[in-house]
Amino acid sequence: MSNSKLDIAFWNYDRGTLLRDGTVKIGGVDATFHSGRIVTDIFEAMIRRRAYDVSELGMTYFLRTLRGAESPFLAIPVFLVRSFRHNAIYINKASGIVRPQDLAGKRIGELGVYGHDAGVMPKGILSDEYGVKADQCRWIVGSIDFPMDPVDFVEQPVPPGVEVEWAGKGADLGEMLEKGEIAALISADIPRCVLAKSPRSAGCSKITRPSSATTTVAPESSRSCTLWSSSANSPLSGQTSCERSTRGSKRPRTKWPSST
Repeated sequence: MSNSKLDIAFWNYDRGTLLRDGTVKIGGVDATFHSGRIVTDIFEAMIRRRAYDVSELGMTYFLRTLRGAESPFLAIPVFLVRSFRHNAIYINKASGIVRPQDLAGKRIGELGVYGHDAGVMPKGILSDEYGVKADQCRWIVGSIDFPMDPVDFVEQPVPPGVEVEWAGKGADLGEMLEKGEIAALISADIPRCVLAKSPRSAGCSKITRPSSATTTVAPESSRSCTLWSSSANSPLSGQTSCERSTRGSKRPRTKWPSST
């Protein structure tokens, strides 16, 4: 029997290198691998055009494709990104933020779309662990460090009472953070001002955390970003791979990690 030919798309993560360069083979498959300028280019190609047989798709993007219990995609348990998203919050040092509760009432940037994968988890941690609700902040959505079109290929529902604005294509949330135009930023990517060790911005450092907290070591390239860790039982963030499916299937029940 001949091998199945599959077009497979995911971002250029180091953990996918051995697949891309052919060192590790997929049994029974002749795979052609694809990527994109930024990871949302992959998501858009899959959602708009069904461009691949198998594709990385952020969990929050996958959930936005649901119509009731049905989606045109079938999620499979292959998690390409396994990150503690406690370190996805960056602050301007002059904003007066020294603990999570100080984020209430602040203008906060978010990368790409309100409720992107790395935005959902920190918001949940802030709400569950520190009592900071999304409707207590003002949100501005946009890009950092590179031009990015508005994400218009998925629906973008906003919870009632939550104030959200789009920064505009030419805006850079990282620069806005450094200048103090926003007090904080939630982002899957580390903004350039933090990597460059700007004296005005940093990761969420010196924020009180419970004694049960765990701490993750920051990469050497981002040592200025001190990782803030909360409860060891906080949910993890990840992205799932999805494949095209024309089959009708029941939506699987999701078991979330315990928050106690």
